[in-house]
Amino acid sequence: MDKRNITKTGVKYKTKKYWADFMDEHQGKQVLVELQDKHHIKVYLGSTLLGTATEIGYEDKISKGSDKMFGLGKKLKDYKDEELIKELVKRHGVSVLKIRDDQQYQVKGNGSRIKEWGPATVFVIRD
Repeated sequence: MDKRNITKTGVKYKTKKYWADFMDEHQGKQVLVELQDKHHIKVYLGSTLLGTATEIGYEDKISKGSDKMFGLGKKLKDYKDEELIKELVKRHGVSVLKIRDDQQYQVKGNGSRIKEWGPATVFVIRD
């Protein structure tokens, strides 16, 4: 792990800049950073994990780029369900709920509510 300072523009690590919302309240503090993958770093204050920061501009590369995902050179439609689930859990801390045929589930967000019966895979993302 390497020591870095959190500035108002984020953390610079190996020629790239990284940012996460939790950095707002820790500006000016010295933190430890550790590379998580090509576009993310883990940020620690002492031994406490503050969170994961993303390379600035990386989200734009995904949305403006092609329909390729995760930087693996494959189009989204070419991924198998289990591959997508594995990547989402690994990179974004997503919780996965598997719903069977005989189970009912309810999803709410953005002011709408969906009530359905399985089968389904539900991803829970907490900010």
